[in-house]
Amino acid sequence: MSAPPRPSSLSVLALFALASAAPGCSGCGKSTAGSDAAPGLSSASVPTANAAPSGQTSAAASASSAAAKPAAAACTVKGDVTVVDQGVRADTGITLGLATLAIGYAKGQGTPKAATFDDAGVVTVSEVSEPFEALDRKPEASVRRVVQRVTPLDAKDGKVHVSADYVETTSEKVRRVHCGPASAPFISFEGPSLSAGADGATHETVDCRTVQTENGFGALESTLETDGQKMTAALTIGGVVLARRETPIKAGDKPSERYAFTMLGSARGAAGYVYVARFNGSVIVSRRVPEGPSDAGFWLGTATNPPAVTLDPDGEHVAVWTTLMAKPELYATRFVYGKKPDAPKPVAIVDAAPIEERSAVFALARAADTLVVNAEKVGGKRVTKLRRFDAEGKVLGTTAVGADDETVQEAKLVALPSGDVLLVYVALDRAKGYVIKRSILGCGDAPAP
Repeated sequence: MSAPPRPSSLSVLALFALASAAPGCSGCGKSTAGSDAAPGLSSASVPTANAAPSGQTSAAASASSAAAKPAAAACTVKGDVTVVDQGVRADTGITLGLATLAIGYAKGQGTPKAATFDDAGVVTVSEVSEPFEALDRKPEASVRRVVQRVTPLDAKDGKVHVSADYVETTSEKVRRVHCGPASAPFISFEGPSLSAGADGATHETVDCRTVQTENGFGALESTLETDGQKMTAALTIGGVVLARRETPIKAGDKPSERYAFTMLGSARGAAGYVYVARFNGSVIVSRRVPEGPSDAGFWLGTATNPPAVTLDPDGEHVAVWTTLMAKPELYATRFVYGKKPDAPKPVAIVDAAPIEERSAVFALARAADTLVVNAEKVGGKRVTKLRRFDAEGKVLGTTAVGADDETVQEAKLVALPSGDVLLVYVALDRAKGYVIKRSILGCGDAPAP
């Protein structure tokens, strides 16, 4: 596919002004967002760098850069940083519960684990109500297993009911995909892998992700099929097609996951549900609006990393955040739920040191600000930073996540009733391997949710 030029940037306040001028949601209730793709989005703007003609620097751009310069820490740690569990799988990371105050993760060969937390942010390892015997066993030598997410669904009698999303591929080009509880999966597929080029393969479930639905829980499903002339990718939920793409097969072309929807995510809020994915390197955004599913795709000049999506907890604005593979920019776009989004633009950030690349984005919106966490590569070392943006899109400060001698793989944030924030993250400890840690953060004077 041809690669259009990378989108130009907007000023920090320009995008905020445009979004604020859009019609709001009168009488919308408080968000119950709780997906892996980041709960909620405040009415704060998505800050972006200023557009100026090539080779020029406008006054607005200079003002934006000055406004974005961190003047203080984004947050301060309250109390001790404690270890929740150790020996966890880095590939699974941490997933926030959909309808319960809990986090999900995996250990060993992929055994699902969970920990609950209370309104004060105290985290306690809990028992999983239904074991996954298939994930307790070590896979055969010819099988590659990736446990992508363990998602807490609900809790009862001190035990947590979880869903596991995992993919196994064999040396014989067989693919197994599971999303859901152990005994009653939402998605279950086993067959020859079309994306791996298995002989005779015509249809495949490539990926899936457990999400919350209007009627409880379900799974996003990414499928790929071929008629010999083209490959057709579909992103569906409960039989509803959210996005579809067709790719003609040219001489010499080989099937690949790049022609399917991958890196799936979702969020829900007062306005509805939003889904994000990657297709052939582009960011895909889909909404379920009254007239039917509506999707948009954006090529940003380089293949995207996993995008994150948030919805305004008290209205109908959506924000999509992403980074690009081996690139230093953080991208974002903000739009009204009922309208199609514009392409994400680079966010205006003044860095203390040159950034080689950014990845792994997570965002938490509160009533007065938005907290954004992302991984960065500085001087060849991976670091994770937390930034706080005010309601006008100005960077109020930057805080490092984890100790100087730790490598943080993933971090998640939860707004607590007190106004504080629970931070949970996976870090590499030289003595204990990958561990989950938690701390309580004070991040300004934001009111309680």
